[in-house]
Amino acid sequence: MSLELFFIILFALMIMQVIGTHFQIKAYRRAIHRLHKKGHIGIGGKRSRFGPGQIVIIACDGRGAITGGEMMSGMTVFSRFQEIPDISGKSIYEMERRYSAAGRRARHLYAGHLQAVQALVSRLETGGQ
Repeated sequence: MSLELFFIILFALMIMQVIGTHFQIKAYRRAIHRLHKKGHIGIGGKRSRFGPGQIVIIACDGRGAITGGEMMSGMTVFSRFQEIPDISGKSIYEMERRYSAAGRRARHLYAGHLQAVQALVSRLETGGQ
């Protein structure tokens, strides 16, 4: 394989990465917009060097009841936001206690969830600002 062909392939892969990232950012903005309509939002994330990462967005009302949540999990730019099942209607305070009291492995799996819930707790404690 010639050196020119190698650089052409490398350049094409970089362009595909940029395009995929653009679509992922658009999906992130749409998810924030959707959930912001449901109330206050908290955002959390878990980065992993060699495994799948997460972005978690949770919305709640002024009393701390969760009104919706979505999560993007994966290793590629093809990941999309999906609704978090069975989270609506629960209290952010109860979820914070549950995630914090979980074992080490579960806390690692739910790190993004815990960050999002803690952001909401902090926001409600400061008066929703």
